Amino acid sequence: MPSESLFNNTELTQELLETNYFEDSQRLRAAEIDPKLARDYLKASLAEGTAKAAAELEPLNAILLEAIIKQAERPAIKIQNNSFETPRTEYWRRRLEPHRTTIDTVIKSVGRIELREHPRGLSYVGTGWLVTDDIIVTNRHVAQTFAFQEGRKFTFQTNPFENKTIKVNVDFREEYRIDQEEQFDIVDVLYIEPQQGSDMAFLKVKRSGDTSRSVIALATESVSGESEITVIGYPARDSQRNPIEPAKLYETFEDIYDIKRLQPGEVMSTARLSQNVPVFTHDCSTLGGNSGSVVLDFKTGKAIGLHFGGIFQQENYAVPAAIIQRRLDELLSGRLVIESPNESPIVIFSSPIDLEAVDNETPIQLEDTPCFCPLDDGSLEDLIIEAVPFPAVNTQLPILGTGYYSYSQFRDKQFGLPATIKAIEEIGKAWFENHRTGPVIGIGNISKNGGGPVPPHKSHQTGLDVDF
Repeated sequence: MPSESLFNNTELTQELLETNYFEDSQRLRAAEIDPKLARDYLKASLAEGTAKAAAELEPLNAILLEAIIKQAERPAIKIQNNSFETPRTEYWRRRLEPHRTTIDTVIKSVGRIELREHPRGLSYVGTGWLVTDDIIVTNRHVAQTFAFQEGRKFTFQTNPFENKTIKVNVDFREEYRIDQEEQFDIVDVLYIEPQQGSDMAFLKVKRSGDTSRSVIALATESVSGESEITVIGYPARDSQRNPIEPAKLYETFEDIYDIKRLQPGEVMSTARLSQNVPVFTHDCSTLGGNSGSVVLDFKTGKAIGLHFGGIFQQENYAVPAAIIQRRLDELLSGRLVIESPNESPIVIFSSPIDLEAVDNETPIQLEDTPCFCPLDDGSLEDLIIEAVPFPAVNTQLPILGTGYYSYSQFRDKQFGLPATIKAIEEIGKAWFENHRTGPVIGIGNISKNGGGPVPPHKSHQTGLDVDF
């Protein structure tokens, strides 16, 4: 049914009823539908509800009229020569034309991510845009079609059938009926956000001699609902993820895909995904190839987000620009920690020092206790362990089903450092992930029958020294 938001949009609804919008529709003429029928359908929908209005029409006619009305509300405007076509409705002309220079400047800095030598024959996989002179941002799921993580770095995949590395470039044109290309090689995969984080990745582009494009500024302000925006990207035919009537797709995209488009709409709301990842939703007419598109505040020329998915004519999702800016700052400053997927985020550096004798008669003091010592402002990324002998093992620790176990923080005040406990737990988890069939590591204090926490005493104190 036609969008309820359209009926709340008095200005656009009035325009459709009072102008020749329906008379100018080639689709209505091809289907031999009287424009008066379209106008009556819209009026009936406003007065009686869309269900009743549609029931009075042939089903295919109702679907077609809905598509035509929706196209007016959320168009997908073609782009040629780095500039968008004049919108069909006065409603969008009034909003977009005053900001044409700003929008056209951003259009130049949005490109299509293209592939060569891909084993599945993919020629392009999404959209990306400039956030620095030589870095483009796109989606994680886009980057993962041609790149993978190897230890603490990222590299391009290899086509196993031809034993060739997949080649990647970004083309800042790929416009409607324009043959000109402006391609630049992607020479490095700088970062792919982990699966539990935001759907984003950073790629390095080689732009030798290219001075015609500007970096797209990232907005620092919070995203607000009902803000007018536009997406700029490359929508592709997407029947698997968007199983919708062909009429809806045709009216919006005219059966023309894979080209650069301007797709205006509004922010719907802010939200968080199940992993507590911040996102916002919008209602622009996007499809699969829009993955990685810029979500633009066309009045300021700043990006408010990175589009990453959704369902056509229902709801779409984007990463807020503030999240992108934070990760980009970490990348550029060298503070971005890249965790290996095959090992614990804790790195243990073995110390070559000789073992030192421990005075078991003197209670250990916190400041001189050999223990896991967090570095880098309390981060668990780099830890050092100093080797000391443990007391003799005198009990058998129980083996639990998880493949690892650890002591708990059992008092409000204790000598155990939370960072230490967290580090040990992470080591145990990483061991179990890579050694599913054993041997099992037990982590705890071994001087108590059955393992587990014990009160501080001369030989060791809970959470400071750890027995394996």
